[in-house]
This record gives sequence, structure tokens and C-alpha cells, in this order.
Amino acid sequence: GDAGGEGSQGGFGDAGGEGNLCVWPGSHLRMRGLMRWPDGRVQRRRALEEDRGEGYDDADGPLPDLGPATHLQLRAGDVVLAHHLLAHCGGPNLGAEIRYMLYFRVRHADWASMVERRDLANDLWCDLPGVKPVLELP
Repeated sequence: GDAGGEGSQGGFGDAGGEGNLCVWPGSHLRMRGLMRWPDGRVQRRRALEEDRGEGYDDADGPLPDLGPATHLQLRAGDVVLAHHLLAHCGGPNLGAEIRYMLYFRVRHADWASMVERRDLANDLWCDLPGVKPVLELP
């Protein structure tokens, strides 16, 4: 499905349907090539199917199909660290309890300059210099 699609993979805790965080593992790698810089809009499916260079507006169809989402079945107090390009959404909450999530978006101190220079378009990890060595990236 699209970014709001359903899947049934998961981790631990809830059985699902309780507002879980849904992610598409590895989507940050694919999405980078489909994004327009510097605004970060994603190229829509119709433009990809017709192999045309534009197609970033809602009128150009749905977002690319990323396949089924992985539902992260988290417990209270769990923390998820994810790359800012990772496709994600909240799953449906079919339970009687409210599910609270808190997002923190961290930016490099030089973020504006990185965007202006298009660093993020060329290097997925430029704003996270401490991550590259841990992931053993070139």
C-alpha cells in the first residue's frame, strides 16, 4: 500500500490495531532518489509509471507503493530512533485506550546551510556525522 498501507509484521507487545507506529524499513534509501530538493516532496506514482521527470503534486496520483508496513508494537517507555526520510505513519487504533506518541525532530546546527548546498541530496548521512562510523558507511 501507500504510506497509509497495512502490514502485519511486528515486534513485541500489543497484538496490533492499537495505534502502533508503522514503518517501511529501508524506505529512507529508496525515498531519497524520489525526493525533490530542497522542499523534500516525493515524486508521485503516475509520474514514475509514465517515466516523466516531474510529478510531485497530489494531482499526480498517490505516493509510490512501498509494500506492507512493519507495525512496531511498542510498549510504554520504548524509544525509536529513525532517519528523517524513513517512511512512517500511525496505524489504526481500534482499541478503547488512547495511544500517545511523542516525536522529536533533531536537526544539525548547520541544517539550513546543508539544505542550501544540497548536501542532503548527495549524502543521506551528512547531518548525522556520528552515525556513519557506527554503520560503517563510506
